[in-house]
Amino acid sequence: MYYIVMNMNCEDCGRYIPHSVYKYIGFCEEQGKVVFNEPPTNCDTVSKTTMDSLSSVFGSLGWVYCIDCKAPIFEMEEAVKHIASHHLITTRFMYDSVAAEEVGAVS
Repeated sequence: MYYIVMNMNCEDCGRYIPHSVYKYIGFCEEQGKVVFNEPPTNCDTVSKTTMDSLSSVFGSLGWVYCIDCKAPIFEMEEAVKHIASHHLITTRFMYDSVAAEEVGAVS
């Protein structure tokens, strides 16, 4: 389990790995490419995450991360509140090879 959201877009799928800053950009493991959070047009393998999966993550990792709040979550009940608010919850992030270059440009 990687995250749960309530909208039916790419970020609903367990194969979507979000960018750590721009949640509307992610990597689709199924297609092997960067995708934007939109209704999938050529994907019939959307893998919706369940509450059982969320419980399993807390049992094994003990935390999830809310991209919207930019904060770790250590309790299942708190994660459920974030999900109810349509926040993007994850345990991993898309690899960004130019992130270090972007930091220097912002300074």
